Amino acid sequence: MAMGDEDERRDDPSPSDRPALDKHERLPVGVVVARRKLDHPWQDYAWLPVAVVPGAPPAEPWTAMREEPGRTLFYAGHFELELYTREAASYRQNLAAAQPSVYVVLRHDPQANVHGLRVELVTVSPADAVAYMEPGQDIVERVPMPEPVAQWLADYVEAYFVEEKKRKRPRDRYDPNQRRIVRPPGPSENEGGHGA
Repeated sequence: MAMGDEDERRDDPSPSDRPALDKHERLPVGVVVARRKLDHPWQDYAWLPVAVVPGAPPAEPWTAMREEPGRTLFYAGHFELELYTREAASYRQNLAAAQPSVYVVLRHDPQANVHGLRVELVTVSPADAVAYMEPGQDIVERVPMPEPVAQWLADYVEAYFVEEKKRKRPRDRYDPNQRRIVRPPGPSENEGGHGA
């Protein structure tokens, strides 16, 4: 065994060494947004979320971070990623993707700040992000999931994901005498259960 391998194992705690996760987990992340100048008569800029960083950096929201050719990067502020057990299947689907993602939703709000935008949602649930994709309302973008967020999410899925059992529903049948579809009796009716 190489000397570096032993050091790596001490730095990466095994699942049993990690703290237990709550059913409702939270993780602060910072949101980075790019503003690109447009040559358009009705709109000066295009805004696009480009990254999230674990933790809540000490910078003020909407601080310019860096000028690049054609765009400016802003720290839009911090937001808490929240996990819920009912979404564990959606989180699992995200982790199984070729590129696990964090979804950032920006909302136009003239009262929010000088840029007229606010961070509405940051989520790791693709299903939550889809709910905000109504055309023209919000800016919804997926950004690469940082490794610490992916590990935190994988631990949560391991702790709380439960495979749903598939239940087979009995087929409806057509009763020619009644000229309608008749649903077969349920289990309680077959077993002499409750009924009037």
